Amino acid sequence: MELEEIAEKELLRELYPRALLALNRLNPLISEQKNYFYEKTEAVIHGLGVPADKADMLRDFAKKAVNLLDKAYPQVETRLKKLLIAIESSDAEIASSRRGRKTLHIAPAGEKFYVSAHMIENKNGYLI
Repeated sequence: MELEEIAEKELLRELYPRALLALNRLNPLISEQKNYFYEKTEAVIHGLGVPADKADMLRDFAKKAVNLLDKAYPQVETRLKKLLIAIESSDAEIASSRRGRKTLHIAPAGEKFYVSAHMIENKNGYLI
């Protein structure tokens, strides 16, 4: 096995638990963000004494932001699951970023989305 192949396997071995953690934390994270939008909107309204018409505009903005989170959730969940399956089945593609050698793009084979891994050099080699 070539050194590059060993490094790629190590990278995927390290990426898998991170992607799994992201998938497991996705629902609570989205819920927390939704609560954050609503709570901070009300804090701004009450803290600054925003007039009723402007307060309604801020609440509408918060509602739209929450709707965007709701729309993004299934997309993110699907992509994380595809990434995990690709890693499990050794069907992930790894490519160098166009910007530099220390950033890698990892994607399920044939997919247009990717996750980035930033390589940090230490005395033993590289870490992500």
